[in-house]
Amino acid sequence: MIANPIPWPDGARCAVAMTWDMDADSAFNWYNKDTADNLVAAQSWTRYDPLIAIPRLVEQFARRGLRQTFFVPGWVIEKYRTQIDLLLRDGHEIALHGYLHERSNEYEQERHARVPILLRSQAASSRR
Repeated sequence: MIANPIPWPDGARCAVAMTWDMDADSAFNWYNKDTADNLVAAQSWTRYDPLIAIPRLVEQFARRGLRQTFFVPGWVIEKYRTQIDLLLRDGHEIALHGYLHERSNEYEQERHARVPILLRSQAASSRR
């Protein structure tokens, strides 16, 4: 047992933090830059998050009075504005999750290659 336990509100014994990633088709477009638009079946699968799941989740969270943090790539913020607006309207928090769900260890070695991605991410998140 902890010698100095944290006093949780209302006698609770713990707290739980739930966050969500809404990556949509961002990673798919990062890894398939030249062919993504032609891979229709895969694109429809990756778009389930914003088009189907987000409205359903927002409804369920509203019923329970819950507010969540959604980690979203800047590219998704730009592409799925309606869904982002829905999340914000219902009081959820949007946290930036890269620009196109790129992996920092897969960037080109030149330092300048990272700058456009970081600037676009910052611009997309600041518009919200």
